[in-house]
Amino acid sequence: MGKKGSKKQKKKLIDSKAQLHSEPDSLLSALTTERRAIEGSQAAIEGLVRDARMADLTWPQIGRALGVTTQAAQQRFGKRTSLFGASIELDNRRPGEPDTVAS
Repeated sequence: MGKKGSKKQKKKLIDSKAQLHSEPDSLLSALTTERRAIEGSQAAIEGLVRDARMADLTWPQIGRALGVTTQAAQQRFGKRTSLFGASIELDNRRPGEPDTVAS
């Protein structure tokens, strides 16, 4: 059966998904399910980034792990809002850098 069987199975799966998602209610349900999955993944990544910063990992290390630039990682995760609306800064300093106060 080999490749020919797998091509048939793949086409059958694609056709069944297309048929399933041709109904408006089915489409809306699928969209809601995917949105929830994405939100859960985003929350997990934010928690891992917070833990990584608390473990003194650098933004370049975090950016590489996420497949983004250092700047993109800092911009996306450097400031977060708590449940109470207060801004939380995920320390953008590198480990060992002194605290500085802007004058």
